[in-house]
Amino acid sequence: MNRALLIAILLLPAVLAPSTFAWVPSTVESATLLQTKWAGSAVSFRYNPNHGSNITGSNTDVQNAVLNAFAHWQEVSNTSLTITNAGTTAATTRNSSDHVNSVLFQDPASLGGALAITFTSFNPTNGNFADADIVFDMSLQFSADILTSGRFDLESVLTHEVGHLLGLDHTDILSATMYQSTPSAADAQRTLSADDIAGLRATYPGGTATGALSGRVTKGGVGVLGAAVFVLDSRGIVSGGGLTTDSQGNFAIRGLEPGTYSVGVEPLDGPMTQGNLGGFFRVIGTFDDVFITKEPSGSFVVTAGSTTTLPTPIAVTAGTSGLNPTNVIGLATGLTIGSVVTLDAGTSGAQLALYELDGVTSTTQISIPGTQVSLGSVVTRHTSPASRGFPITFSPTTAPGGRCVVLKNGTDVAILVGGFDVTGGQVAPPNTPPTANAGTDQTDLVLGATVNLAGSATDPDVGNTLTYSWTPTLGAFGTLSGADTRTPSFTANARGTFTFTLTVSDGAGGSGSDTVNVTVVNRAPTASAGSPQTVTAGNLVTLTGSGSDLDNDSLTYSWSLASGPPVSLSNAAVFNPTFTPLLAGTYVFDLIVSDGLASSFASSVTITVNPANQAPVARAGSDQTQTGSAAVTLDGQSSSDPDGTPITYLWERLSGPVVSLTGATSALASFTPS
Repeated sequence: MNRALLIAILLLPAVLAPSTFAWVPSTVESATLLQTKWAGSAVSFRYNPNHGSNITGSNTDVQNAVLNAFAHWQEVSNTSLTITNAGTTAATTRNSSDHVNSVLFQDPASLGGALAITFTSFNPTNGNFADADIVFDMSLQFSADILTSGRFDLESVLTHEVGHLLGLDHTDILSATMYQSTPSAADAQRTLSADDIAGLRATYPGGTATGALSGRVTKGGVGVLGAAVFVLDSRGIVSGGGLTTDSQGNFAIRGLEPGTYSVGVEPLDGPMTQGNLGGFFRVIGTFDDVFITKEPSGSFVVTAGSTTTLPTPIAVTAGTSGLNPTNVIGLATGLTIGSVVTLDAGTSGAQLALYELDGVTSTTQISIPGTQVSLGSVVTRHTSPASRGFPITFSPTTAPGGRCVVLKNGTDVAILVGGFDVTGGQVAPPNTPPTANAGTDQTDLVLGATVNLAGSATDPDVGNTLTYSWTPTLGAFGTLSGADTRTPSFTANARGTFTFTLTVSDGAGGSGSDTVNVTVVNRAPTASAGSPQTVTAGNLVTLTGSGSDLDNDSLTYSWSLASGPPVSLSNAAVFNPTFTPLLAGTYVFDLIVSDGLASSFASSVTITVNPANQAPVARAGSDQTQTGSAAVTLDGQSSSDPDGTPITYLWERLSGPVVSLTGATSALASFTPS
């Protein structure tokens, strides 16, 4: 059977206002950093509205405060959390073994000065909650009906404690509901901050993915444990943060909306210590609280469903700060002082007062980073107590959320993260990612051609600046020129189908992608079998073929006899094979060339082979017998040539007396014997 552990998380009355960081997940006290949460993202609760005289208001008022507190968390969009109201209970004291989550106002237990405590038990192997009970201190004064001086707002305290019940621990962001202390007669913690929402979404992820930002904090090259890292969006609104959780200085800020963020770091100080953070932070080592606060800087894009890791560690400088602000700001009107200054958007004539306490002097510089909120340069001096008043300028459409208040004495820096909080105002609509269009697929391109890609994009969010990034996802194509433009180009130096991905980013964390295919085709070579030839049988014949290729590919040759008497070529795989025809006739040869991918059409050549020449037949006529000196005629006219070739004659005396021969080169010759 699993052993159940019990942890208690409390809310303190406001005494000192600390420096800041962000929401902390409530975790099992273990080096495994196992977060506690409700299995299946489902939680139910019961409540007993009966209460003592320390709470003003009726049972209905108390009931409404309970239901509203749970509703604030349930109404957060894009989470998987389901909260069920199981009705009332008659119990007045907590029971950590009954597996009933209760909200009680009459438990007599001493809470050691805490306004309320959430007692939870959980499975130490997986961190799943088994039971949670919220108990209020009966000796402290609360109001469930109207805000009253000296009394703490019941709904605000309940909203904070419900955050613990859901798995969130204390935060160091002043304007967050999960900040560990609260002033009396204040209801600002009823409204969840961006940091509270990020914590809930990271603990109970919804259907639309959020993003995360991770990195390291180092001092002198060594990791810093317990550094408070916080992020501001592009408007300067505090959007989340986290502690560095190990000796390497690693941190991860989860649950962030897609967007661009700057990052700041400060020591964990004020009432935020190992002893009151809860969870694993109490057992992982000693926090390093000796370094100089680092103002928010950088521009890191967080996208949905992924973690953006800072490329280099955030380096902080060793040293202690002479500035150690707690309650040093307020409203100059009536010289009201508080840990957080809260104003409705559009408030006019207000002055932010900077009190000369905790290292703040009359020359301390003050600023609020980001847009939409600014401090004027005309300063009003106040003497009781000593302070300066700075006029605040912001419009009715200023986005709600906590801002940083940065204080400087020369190089000495302190930041009240979430120290100024705007309520009401205009909530920015969620960013809609742009739609990328990588263009139409291109086919039948050839080697050496210049290929122009034609990307485009649309973005429904007005004012976003789009950036383009092309990457090849298939094929090796060479060098892409202008990969960060809409219309890059490259030279087709290889054949095949190449896929390019266009990613368009809007600078607010949204992006869209599209792909396009580019097909570079092979061009078939051309064959030439040469000119026709006429030869005589028995003579050597050389074929004179050739080939050409527009892609300059290497070619191979293949000759074949298409028609004619059988014959053997010397080498059918060269461009100039030879053969010797023995028979007369008409020979037709085909030549095909190939570039390894495609073959040419056949080119033909005709070789006419005539028969070999036959010797003529000489006929000198019949023998003659002649007496006396009469002329003798020799008759060779019966001679002939089988090939029909004209013949020539040559008569020669082989024996006998010497005579003078007339017409020795004619068919008829004569002589007169002497």
